Amino acid sequence: MKTELIMTILKAAAGIALGLIIAVQKPPVGMTVEGMQALGIVAWAVTWWVFAVVPEYITAMLMGTLFVLFKLVEFPQAFATFSGSTMWLLMSALGLGAAVTKSGLLQRVALLVMKRFPLNFKGQVLGLLGVGLVTAPFIPSANAKVAMLAPLTKAISDAMGYERRSPAAAGLFGAMFTGVCNMTPVFISASAIGFLIQGLLPVETRNQFTFVYWMLCALPWAVVMSVLNYLAIIWLYKPAHEIPISSGYVQQQVQQLGPMQGREKFTAAVVLLTLGLWATEALHGISPTVVAMISLCVLVGGGVMTREDFRSGIPWDSLIFIGATINLSVVFEVLQINDWVVNIFSPFIAHFAGNIYLFILVLSLVTYVVRVILVSQMAYISIFLVFLVPLAVNVGINPWVVGFILFATVNGWLFFFQNPIYLTAFYAANGDFIEHHQTINLCLAYMVIAVLGLFASVPLWQILGLVP
Repeated sequence: MKTELIMTILKAAAGIALGLIIAVQKPPVGMTVEGMQALGIVAWAVTWWVFAVVPEYITAMLMGTLFVLFKLVEFPQAFATFSGSTMWLLMSALGLGAAVTKSGLLQRVALLVMKRFPLNFKGQVLGLLGVGLVTAPFIPSANAKVAMLAPLTKAISDAMGYERRSPAAAGLFGAMFTGVCNMTPVFISASAIGFLIQGLLPVETRNQFTFVYWMLCALPWAVVMSVLNYLAIIWLYKPAHEIPISSGYVQQQVQQLGPMQGREKFTAAVVLLTLGLWATEALHGISPTVVAMISLCVLVGGGVMTREDFRSGIPWDSLIFIGATINLSVVFEVLQINDWVVNIFSPFIAHFAGNIYLFILVLSLVTYVVRVILVSQMAYISIFLVFLVPLAVNVGINPWVVGFILFATVNGWLFFFQNPIYLTAFYAANGDFIEHHQTINLCLAYMVIAVLGLFASVPLWQILGLVP
């Protein structure tokens, strides 16, 4: 016990020391004193997150508080995310997931998914990847999708007899997460990022890339990503001993559940209506956040969730952590750290623009490095795409290609704090389903496969005249 305490103190001191060293450094060209101090605070926070010095949400709150204490930003800027739509969407989506679990509908849906695919690890991985592919174009929020699918994945894993935090459980989680996120770039409607990229493109390019044409140009990447991602999961996470399950197992479990009860039917109706409204946002203009909030209110008001369920079913500490990491994009923008990052990497990227394969490789590597600092996917893409569009036009590369490269490589989750969508999925499964370190190898595989998929897309892009 004494040894653990000493190690914790040493880790805490290391984080503080690193933060101070960075904070007192003379700012490089393009960086302000306040920016260096902010980077010092972030370095301290990341160190404490890595070493789990205190619960992650405590460090997150302290980080925002220190931004204000040292007068780097104003309080509304330090905690801007908590008053924005993202947090309300996350809260509502996680609440919907908790309500589905409470109603018993989740177990029934899990069994139905299992029924459609072979009752072994490979079959269920394929099924979860398929669910991600099918839902991708219809729900414009990756956070909402993983919040709903993570509890489903956990239920399937439990039904298959896999222990929590086992390789097989981690593999199923990885299939669910990558099934959602890896297919997001393929459809313009699958994420707000798709609409962001379209809005940043020149008018003529925007008109060229309709829903169908976008999907066509992304098809080679989608095929490579799907096949190699499946093989990577099977290779990395296949259980040493497969648990045999008879063909009649699922049917037996369904029979034990009996017919759907009133609470299940009510929950199913609300969830289907929610998914329908998310999928048709372009028609009615109601944001996914508003839809999710209304749906949660209906479920709580309808008695599916009680006051106690609302308190315990939503991981409030996780919401604080996610909100604080997302808010770094606001702080970095105010302190112009984003501009400094762009100025550092821009000449490096431009140097390789003459060779499409080198351009893809370099831009992908830059994405992987910078995303450790810029946790907001939308902020990263918007900043770099604005700079890269005129560069692409000058060297004969269609601006859409640049946007797609950024979109295809932006989803890394190498570090726990790095990807808000990953955090949503992690905590939607109650945070006890897997350990983060179990997914690092899959993240590394994703980084490689994404680049290979982009390379495979070049011949089609050349035929279509998108790249030289």
